[in-house]
Order: sequence, then structure tokens, then C-alpha cells
Amino acid sequence: MKKNAHKDRIGSSRKGVLILLCALAPIAIGLLLPDREEKAEAPAQAQPPARASDSTDQADTLDHPNPGVDMARFDARARAKQRDALRELNDAKSRLNTDRRQWADLLKRHAAGDKEAFAVLLDSITTGNALDIWELARGSKLSREDKGRLYEGLGMAGGGNLFHQLIGAADRDAALAVKGWSQIDPAGAFDWFRQLDVNKNPEMQQYLAAANLNEHGFLDTVSDGLLDSLQTAPDSPDPQTSSAAFAEAATQLVESLMREDPMKGEAMMREVTERFAELYDSSALTDWFNQIDDPNVQSAAIQRIIETGAFKDDPFEAVDVALSLDNSKSRQTALSAAFGQLGGGAGGVDPNSVAAQLNQMPPGRDRDFAINGFAHGLVGESPQSALH
Repeated sequence: MKKNAHKDRIGSSRKGVLILLCALAPIAIGLLLPDREEKAEAPAQAQPPARASDSTDQADTLDHPNPGVDMARFDARARAKQRDALRELNDAKSRLNTDRRQWADLLKRHAAGDKEAFAVLLDSITTGNALDIWELARGSKLSREDKGRLYEGLGMAGGGNLFHQLIGAADRDAALAVKGWSQIDPAGAFDWFRQLDVNKNPEMQQYLAAANLNEHGFLDTVSDGLLDSLQTAPDSPDPQTSSAAFAEAATQLVESLMREDPMKGEAMMREVTERFAELYDSSALTDWFNQIDDPNVQSAAIQRIIETGAFKDDPFEAVDVALSLDNSKSRQTALSAAFGQLGGGAGGVDPNSVAAQLNQMPPGRDRDFAINGFAHGLVGESPQSALH
């Protein structure tokens, strides 16, 4: 019985194992089939594309089997480019030499009295040749007016870049180019002026020393070049319209500069005053500058009024006006300018009589300024008399 029972248990176990195997068979087949499919599909996958460098290398190898030939062709092309560059350089030199001969001929004709020749020279100035014309013309004897026209044309052609090149070359007349620069780029020229500090700028100090210039004269010339581009003076006096508008705008300009740099403000005021001196007589000018409160601005105004010859018919009137000023700086500046005009022979006054009047003045700063101005006037008119 026991044996039969044991056989029954073994039989039951075997049946259970068979049943379990039958149940697991589909799962096992499912796991095995994908692997086989992938392995079967693997040979059909597309090959990766060939590298561009591989095909290029192959093409290069086929097209240029001889590296020496490539190098020879490269050298030939390089030599051809060098020849072209040299030819262009020689052509440019030839054109420049031709232009130089033409410019020199125009200057020669101008020196002989041909005014049209100088106009042709000015019309020929371009950005590319401005420095070449400057180098040629700077050795010519030009009047003050013609020199101003030349540098104005240079400034219009070269702008701020050319102006700074002239500064670097220590050209005494570089400031004249500002007038042309301000016509093509008024904002750029005025921004440079506002930022300029002649006393602290090393480049400017070096330039003034090399060109033997003083700060005041340089700033006056620059201000003259800028003013007409910033505020154009009227052609005739008209207190109700253009003259009044110019006076107000110019005064605001001077006041803004005075706040930033009094030296530049005074320089601009002298140029503004010169424009007024062309419009009004000495009486109207005297009334105008007496209304100015700032002594620095007032002294700049009276100095230029006298220097422009507003009192040329009666130069001693300028002395009286100067002595009537309460502010010491304005008075002394005016005395220097007034006696400078007398020393220069204004009104046909005998310098000896002026010297006698100076000797009668009481010692002090007023007299010192008057003597200094008189001596400068004499130097300009008669250096020998100044020595005596």
C-alpha cells in the first residue's frame, strides 16, 4: 500500500512539473524570438555615411597626385598678386607725383596773382589727399585770409582726424582747421572742445610748447571756428529779431562754458563780441557790456571790442571807457587793450604823447597793465620804438 501511495505521489509530482513546463513554454519562446529577429535584421542595417574628409582626401589624391605641382601653382598665384600690388603702388605714386606738380603749379599761379588758381586748389582737396596738399602748401607764403580758407578746406575734408594729425605735427595753424571740421561735424567738434582742458591735457601742452603758442590765442582761434556753426550771427543789426536771438543764444553758450572752464568761456565771449562789434557802434557796444555782471565775461567783451577797432576814430575814448569800469579785472584788461591800440598807431596818435600820458598815471596795477598793452602795441607796429 505504501509503495502504491509513494508511486502515486511521484506520478502526481511529474504531472505537476509537466503542467508547469507547458505553462512556461510560451514565455520562453517569446523571450528568445526577438533576439533572433534582431540578429537576423542586423545585416540589413544601412552603413554609416562616409566622412566628407574621406571623400575629399580621395578626390584630392585623384585630382592632385603630385604635391610639388600644387606648391608651384600656389607660388605662381602669390607672385602674380605681388606683381599686381606693386603695379598698383607704382600707379598710385605716379598719380600722386602728377597731382603734386599740378598743385605746385596752382600755388605758383596764385602767388603771381591768379586768384582762380587758388580756388581750383581748394576744390581739389579730398579726404585722401588733404595731408599731401597741406604738406605742399604749408611752405607757401599765403595771406591770413587765404591760409584760413586753406585750413577750412582741410578741416572739411579730413574732419577731427586730420585736425589731430596737424596737432601731432605741431602745426601752428592747426586750430584754423576747426572751422571746417565744425561744418561737417558740429556736434563732434564741440564735444571735443567741451572736454578739452588745455592745462591738464599732456598732448595739448606738448603741442603748444612745440608750436610756441599760448593757451588764450589757441582757444580764441578754436572758438572762432566753432561759433558760426553753433550760433550764426545776423548780417545786420535788428534788435527785435535775429540780433536779439543771437545775443541770447550766444550768452547762454558763454555762460555754460564759464561754468565748466572759465578760460574757454572767456575765449568764446571774445568771439561773440567780435560778431557784435561788426553790427553796432561803440556807444551801443558800451551799453551792452556794461550790462554784463560776470567780471570775467565783461573783461573778455571789452577787450575784444577795443581790439576790433570800435574806438579807432577816437582811441582815447577807449581809455576813458576803461577807466570808468568799477571791476578791477575788467578795468585793467580794458586799459591794456586801449593802450595796445594806441601803441599800434590807432587814430594816427603820436606814440611819444601816449608815453607822456602813461608817465602821468599814478603807480599801481592800472598803470602796469596800460604800459604792458602799450609795449605790445609798439612791438607790433615798430619794434625799434618798443626798445626805446
